[in-house]
Amino acid sequence: MERRKLTRGAREVETASQEFPRLTFDVWGSVPFPTKLTREALVQRILFCLRTGPKHDAQICGEVGASADEVQAGLAELARWFLVKKEGDSGWVADIPIFAKREVEIASEIGRRYAQAEAEILKNSIPGLRMAYEHCRAAKVFPWREAALVVVGALCADFCVSDRVPFRQEYLDEAFLPPLHPDGKRWGYVGREAMASPIPDRKYRFYQNLSRDSGGGISRFGYYGSFDEKRQSPPSRPERLRYCDAGKIWLSLAEGPLSLTAIHERTGIQAETVQAAVHEMCAWRPPGLVKTGDNGYLAGIPIFSSEELVTLLAEADHVAEMIHRDVSIPMQKELESTGKRLGLRFPLPSDASARDIALQLLSGAGTLPPIPQPPVPWSFGVWGWQGHLPMWEEVTTSIPPTPCPRPR
Repeated sequence: MERRKLTRGAREVETASQEFPRLTFDVWGSVPFPTKLTREALVQRILFCLRTGPKHDAQICGEVGASADEVQAGLAELARWFLVKKEGDSGWVADIPIFAKREVEIASEIGRRYAQAEAEILKNSIPGLRMAYEHCRAAKVFPWREAALVVVGALCADFCVSDRVPFRQEYLDEAFLPPLHPDGKRWGYVGREAMASPIPDRKYRFYQNLSRDSGGGISRFGYYGSFDEKRQSPPSRPERLRYCDAGKIWLSLAEGPLSLTAIHERTGIQAETVQAAVHEMCAWRPPGLVKTGDNGYLAGIPIFSSEELVTLLAEADHVAEMIHRDVSIPMQKELESTGKRLGLRFPLPSDASARDIALQLLSGAGTLPPIPQPPVPWSFGVWGWQGHLPMWEEVTTSIPPTPCPRPR
């Protein structure tokens, strides 16, 4: 079979594609552009080329092996979405973090050290967290061993550290907030060289999704990335049930079991609808509701009252402040200083999350229950509360308005 001869330009592009690594991207928030943009090979080469310092068009063309027209079109599209910018006469530079394999490995080494520190803080704090939990009604249905990962991982290490402490006025620092972009919104887009195992010690990437209103809320704490969770019924986002009959029924049970009639009276849902929803929820695997001996029904997930969360979250928030002071802040500073030393425009990536590895360490040591393996039950890490969510308003009211220039 005759081999196709390559033109000079095509040979340059092929050679360049072999020299540049393939990039993968992580997204935080809602980016204003289609993410398929950064799947294009030329776009990836341009971004990697511009990750350390400004370069002129001619330099970029030579490095990525593409024509001036192709490079200029790529730069224009990237600039449109704030992924690159022009720094005066110095040339173009990437305006999002792009990391090579060795830089990710160095960041992972830093993350592992701080994960050990966070695991120690959490381990020493578990007796106090457990004592606060034991005062909640949910503890009568869900023993500490079943709820520990939610209390320690979701409430303490995630909700109070990631979602709240950095936003408090005494800690407020732009370095700990999501990036503020010229479009006036906060979102994150980070590229890194594709690796078979970018963070060897981090087997899980934990997250928390929350849906709430003035009547209460439902949250899901779980992991993604390393595994396909393959969740059992109901659908994979149980926090969305907050606005369905199932969610309203769950939240009506914060104070204990109720009969069908009592659920109807408390929720205002028609009696026939209550009966159908309860029948469906009892058939979930695992069950969403559990029938008691006196014809009452209990929620299949921990449900807290506002009053109980006042005590529980106060204890978790105390632990969160220690983590923020002794782990989050010094780790961020070390990532910044190391990034500068390596000649990067951005701090090294913090996605080597000390929290993720800390929870894994505690679970492996038996201090926390085992992390469920896929297929995981839908109820893994799902919790809810009735009424007001204490402390949430402190987050939304403590962030000062930040002036943001509009793109020209």
